[in-house]
Amino acid sequence: MALKVGIVDFGGWFYPMCYAQILAAMDEVDVVAGAFLVDDETMAIANYGTVRQNFVDALGITAYGEIAEMVQAEKLDAVILFGEYGRKADHIETAAACGVNVYTTKPPAVTMDQMRRIIQAGKTHGVSITIPEHTRFNTAIGEVRSRVRADEIGKLISARVLHQHGHLTPESMPEGHWYRLPENGGPEISLGWYCSGLLQWLVDSPPVRAYAEYDNYMTPLYPHMDNGKGIVRFANGVIGSADIYFSTEVPYPTTEVELIGSEGNIVLRLFEAVRSEYTIYKADGQTTFGGMNSDSIYEEMRSWINALTGKGDFQMPAEEAATILELCIAWKQSAEANQPVCLPLVE
Repeated sequence: MALKVGIVDFGGWFYPMCYAQILAAMDEVDVVAGAFLVDDETMAIANYGTVRQNFVDALGITAYGEIAEMVQAEKLDAVILFGEYGRKADHIETAAACGVNVYTTKPPAVTMDQMRRIIQAGKTHGVSITIPEHTRFNTAIGEVRSRVRADEIGKLISARVLHQHGHLTPESMPEGHWYRLPENGGPEISLGWYCSGLLQWLVDSPPVRAYAEYDNYMTPLYPHMDNGKGIVRFANGVIGSADIYFSTEVPYPTTEVELIGSEGNIVLRLFEAVRSEYTIYKADGQTTFGGMNSDSIYEEMRSWINALTGKGDFQMPAEEAATILELCIAWKQSAEANQPVCLPLVE
């Protein structure tokens, strides 16, 4: 019997339609309904013109105005939730209290208090709450991690991750968009997520100290930073660094990874999530691997559905997502205070 899945949207960019269409194409999933929690005017601003009727027409779903009403009427197994970062904890708590499993895109929260509420909601109601770090599902990055864990470059000494996210324009970030609001964290959280998550996944050790510098160089329409650099010391001694670029107007890799080991180095470049190459540098020469990547969003959804149907483990539970968020917050605090911040955070 197919899993019955509902969408929860409160201004989720292009993600709701993208993820819903991927799920709807899976044989073991029925996307049957959507709870749309903001009005069409707000949706149009946040979702680049897409409103609830577009979802109904494209997916053949039933539209609701509340999560509980949708879950009860449709007898859902799970929901996938998109929208304003600072409001996610409220809606995740509501969905969990209805007894359904929850999947949400990054970031799930902007404060550690919100994150703790999310974790507790899953425990209290006995449901899974899953949050992805997209790049973990990229083929080339997965291969690189396996090589590091197999000690192909010896002991890992340092790791650098770059995330480049294009640039903002009045069209992509219109006046009135919730992303402009400080209570939603800005790119310090939403883009720092990529670097924090990938660094911790590759290094496989908890962070103990963080430092960052952030500034806005090219985006006067926007109140947050558009470029930043973070440093992190891990408990195993590895030094990590993050480059976050949100003002790039030329073709450039979306992700770079540089791993320095005691017996070799690895450099990876990912272009628009569909083409990659990485090179292993050793004493006896270098070897380059290249090619197309799998669809990381599809692989995210496939992993989640496999876990819900007992065919695999849940990747990125809320407890692990909390460690990603904590480093993002530490970098943000460091940039504001102009001094290092120790982890775990004390609140």
